[in-house]
Amino acid sequence: MIKTYKILSILLNYPNEETLEILDDVTHELEAEKLLDQKSIAEIGELVAYLKNNSLLFLQEDYVGLFDRSRPLSLHLFEHVHGESRDRGQAMVDLLALYEEKDFEIDAKELPDFLPLFLEFLAVNDAQSAAELLGEPIDIIAVIGARLQKKSSNYAAIFSALEFLSAKKPRKVFLEKIVSKEVSNDELDKEWEERRVDFLAAADPAATSQSSSCSTPPAQKKSGCGSGGCGGCS
Repeated sequence: MIKTYKILSILLNYPNEETLEILDDVTHELEAEKLLDQKSIAEIGELVAYLKNNSLLFLQEDYVGLFDRSRPLSLHLFEHVHGESRDRGQAMVDLLALYEEKDFEIDAKELPDFLPLFLEFLAVNDAQSAAELLGEPIDIIAVIGARLQKKSSNYAAIFSALEFLSAKKPRKVFLEKIVSKEVSNDELDKEWEERRVDFLAAADPAATSQSSSCSTPPAQKKSGCGSGGCGGCS
C-alpha cells in the first residue's frame, strides 16, 4: 500500500469522520514515505490546517459547492474529456477492466473515473506503475488544479502534489489557455484527441509499444488503437 496516494484520496473525498481521523498523521506519513517534495507537503499541511480549523458541516458544504455543483471542477475525470458522449462509457469499461485485473473492488455507487477512487486504486500499485497510470489523466488533473488555484482553494495542494508524482507532466501553455478560456471547443477537442487518456496502454508496456508503431493519424485510428489491438495498423 502506497500511503501517499491513500492519504490524498481521503483528503480529496467528501469530508467525513475518516477525514478528521487522519489529519494529525498526514504530514508525518507523507514525510516518512518520501514520495513528495517538501513544497508539496507544506501545501498539503495548509489544507490539513484548513480541515482542522473548520466544522465538518462547513467543510461538507464547501466541498459540495466546489466539486459537485461545478462541472469545470468535477472530480469525474472522463466528464472533462468525453462529457456525456458514448466514448465516456467505453472509457469507463476500460478503466473498470484495469481495476478488475488488479482485484481492486469498488463500491457500486461510485463511477470508476471518480478521482479519489482512482487514487485509492493507485495506492495498491507499486510506485512506478502508479506514476505511469497517473500520467494518463494528468492534463485533466492539472486543469482542475489550476481552476482551484484561481479560486484560492486549499484543495489545489492535492492537484499540485499529483503533478509532482506523475510520470508525465501536463502541457502548461495549453492548459493556461484552457483555464483562461482562450481556446475554442474545436481546439480543445483536438488537443484531447492528440493526448488520449489510455489507462490500458499505461498499464501494459507492450500495448504502448504496439500503439506507437501505428502510422494512422490519431483522428483516423479505430477504437482498438492504443489499447493493445491497433485496428488501424498494418
